[in-house]
Amino acid sequence: MMKKIKTYYTFLYYALYKSMEIVKPAFWTDFKAILGLATLEVWFCLSVMTYYTVITKKDAFPQNFISHPSLYIFIVLLTLSKVAIFIYKSRWKRYVLKFDAWPRDKVKRWKIRAWIVMFGIVANLVLSMYLLYQIDWSQYR
Repeated sequence: MMKKIKTYYTFLYYALYKSMEIVKPAFWTDFKAILGLATLEVWFCLSVMTYYTVITKKDAFPQNFISHPSLYIFIVLLTLSKVAIFIYKSRWKRYVLKFDAWPRDKVKRWKIRAWIVMFGIVANLVLSMYLLYQIDWSQYR
């Protein structure tokens, strides 16, 4: 099960990497793909927190959210996980070579899945924000 999750996760990186390779200039493609993956993760966590606020009508975001230590702990853990998975010993190169060796049809099917997941995360964030703004907070505060 964990191996399958790792394959999906690293393929999501691969899909971002290949799409970043197309964009000119094609330098630091590995960094841009990691940044894109981290952004998707932050957006996913943000939408979960927003759904929590919508469902419970309790603020999931403290007033001083930007200066809250848990935000920085989350960012550090997110960064360290990317370093361990992709940057340490240049593992990202092995992932790219691994998926480049797959048959073209299989890569195409997996890329479609990856883009559906990415679009789903963005759409989920938009929907959660929409639902959040529909709440009349004067009733709950």
